[in-house]
Amino acid sequence: MPQALSRSALILAMVGFVAPVAGCGAPTEPGRLAEPTATTSKTVRKIAVLAPLTGAQATQGRGLLRAVELAVEQRQAALDKAGIELMVMPLDDRGESSVGQQQTTRLTDDAAVVGLIGSVNSLVNESVQPIVNNAGIAMVAPGGGATTLTTRGQPARRAFQTFFRLCALDVNQGTATSRWVSRGKATSVVLITDGQLENRLVGRSLAQGLGKDVRLTTLIIARASQTPPTAAVLARIRQTKPERIVFYGQPDDALALRASLKLPRVPFLTAGSIALDEAAQSDPVAWAGVQFSTVGAVPESLPGFRPSATPTPTAGSPEVSPPGLYAAAGTDAANLMINQLLTDRVFTSTSATSGQRRKAMVVAISKTNAVGLTGRIRFNSFGQVLQAPIGFGTFTRLDEPAWQPAIVVSTQP
Repeated sequence: MPQALSRSALILAMVGFVAPVAGCGAPTEPGRLAEPTATTSKTVRKIAVLAPLTGAQATQGRGLLRAVELAVEQRQAALDKAGIELMVMPLDDRGESSVGQQQTTRLTDDAAVVGLIGSVNSLVNESVQPIVNNAGIAMVAPGGGATTLTTRGQPARRAFQTFFRLCALDVNQGTATSRWVSRGKATSVVLITDGQLENRLVGRSLAQGLGKDVRLTTLIIARASQTPPTAAVLARIRQTKPERIVFYGQPDDALALRASLKLPRVPFLTAGSIALDEAAQSDPVAWAGVQFSTVGAVPESLPGFRPSATPTPTAGSPEVSPPGLYAAAGTDAANLMINQLLTDRVFTSTSATSGQRRKAMVVAISKTNAVGLTGRIRFNSFGQVLQAPIGFGTFTRLDEPAWQPAIVVSTQP
């Protein structure tokens, strides 16, 4: 039977994101790690959170960090009983690979570190994987959908033995989008890609998932922001009388293509990414109305979400910190590690080495069979979770998109 992760932690992580900015943990300055200080004589163990805590991606990073902090707070009584002081170490990668590497190298010689949660960006994750793997530290990534993070080569082999991913792959957005099309009962869909391999693969998974009653028109175009589609291409798209338009390509091309088509009433969806989120934040008016899919999914869009009373901020009250796309996966990752800390004596043993503790964490996570906020949590031999939610939303002129129910997909090839 799958193990249920802490329910109270899951609920609080979904609705309890009221905190001052400082409540997310002070971001460390790149190049120097702010070492937490133990406050008791208990056994000290540390979980690091690598995320963009400053910069354009800070909303997602702070939401992830706060989720991990809340999960630890909710398990505090059990940790106290076990004699463990569990510290959350915030590491600010700023969304940059080099900064992520700089921060992560500081973990390798800290014997108290038993796991790393992060990051939300494929490029950052890829850059730190070798460092974390060489140190034997379990790394659970809530975000970053690049296939190569878990699988490489032919025949396929696991990229790194200590790396686990709790989110779907980028390519899985195509399968989820085929269900999104069915949800809207569309019978005519235009799929446009920019020809890049990853985007063509996403498009292929969309095409394979559509029913026979859906008429699909597929086009490959050049960079729309640099080489606008010709009048003939635009005319062909309009002639199909599409009920949905799906574009897989560069974020800035999405706006250019949508503007060229001049079909404002036809839902226009593109695959989400950190870059897409940044673009929409920088120009919310231009992006308003664009729909998107993403390997992250805000808690309230998940199938298991149960709403609860959320404190209403008043004048002078702490700032409300939104959970972001990776809070749910961050909560699940934290609980996976906490469960092991509470059940395996190696983590409180005075004779066990840091290497033994880290290995025990990697082995335990690889054997996980649990139910968390993101759903059923089991990993395949490559470290990829077997199923994961794909989020769907619509950009608005406000700070937060309008969210639709997430679609859970199998991440198996």
